[in-house]
Amino acid sequence: MNLTPKTLETMKKQFKVTTHHTVFIDSYENGEGKQVNFYTIDSEVKAETPREAIENHFNNVIYLPFDFNKAEISEDKECIFWSCLVDEDNGHAQLSQIEKWKKGEKELYSNNIEIMVSEIIPTKFD
Repeated sequence: MNLTPKTLETMKKQFKVTTHHTVFIDSYENGEGKQVNFYTIDSEVKAETPREAIENHFNNVIYLPFDFNKAEISEDKECIFWSCLVDEDNGHAQLSQIEKWKKGEKELYSNNIEIMVSEIIPTKFD
């Protein structure tokens, strides 16, 4: 079998990645405050592993720089928890924004994300 990029792509598995986002006003001095938003984003991606599917979801769907080293896996190992600072448009907070936030000059938000991945297995009907 000749392994072309197209062949390799068809060998990848199909995954559904779901992220639940709970967003709180965040203060450098006082931590998380009032919840101001909740939303869910789903995507279906082709990937070799669940990890690659998560990276694809973050890079190409929700545009946040996910870091596995700062994530926690749930006790039942069915979901991952991760959070980051975001601005009023749910974009990743930039260094200049974080510096102003630390001085109390800018409001930023904590985006607490619950991540779940399922493999989609096609079913054939007899």
